[in-house]
Amino acid sequence: MLADRPPFEDIYRDYLGRIYAYVRAQVGTSADAEDITAQVFMNAYQAYARFEARNTTPSAWLFRIARNATLDHFRAHGRRERLRRTIEHQPMPEED
Repeated sequence: MLADRPPFEDIYRDYLGRIYAYVRAQVGTSADAEDITAQVFMNAYQAYARFEARNTTPSAWLFRIARNATLDHFRAHGRRERLRRTIEHQPMPEED
C-alpha cells in the first residue's frame, strides 16, 4: 500500500551515500560506482510501485538492488574482457 511507503525522494536522500559507499567498495573505481549507483536508483524508482514496506525494509531492498547491479557490472566486464582476450589471440589475416 502506498501509505506504508516513504516518499521515494526520502529514500534517495537517506540512502544515496550508503549505496554509493557499498558499490564503491565492491567495484573500486569512483566512475563505475557513480554509474552503478545511478542505475540502482533508476531500477529502484521503476520498481517502487512494487515495494512493500511490510515485507522488507527500504535498506534491505536497495542493497539487494545494489548487489544485483554490481553483479551485472562484473558480468558485463567479464564478457568484455573475454572478448578482448579472444580478439588479441586471433591470428592476423595474411596479406595477399
